Amino acid sequence: MTNPFTSSQLIDLGIKNYENTLLFQRKIHSLRRDNKIPDTFIMVEHSPGIYTIGRNSKRENFPGINPIVVE
Repeated sequence: MTNPFTSSQLIDLGIKNYENTLLFQRKIHSLRRDNKIPDTFIMVEHSPGIYTIGRNSKRENFPGINPIVVE
């Protein structure tokens, strides 16, 4: 049995804008799906004022903010 953590990478993006980060994550996903890169952990903090919620969440549960619904 191989250790899955021996061939993984960590990318720390720091504070980034949401839209550009989402595009980057999709590119990483495509590369990983095609087995061109190892398993990848992405650390990122969105710019202040950005709130993301899952697609099954309800915006009305977040009064006073305008969250971004994510996939």
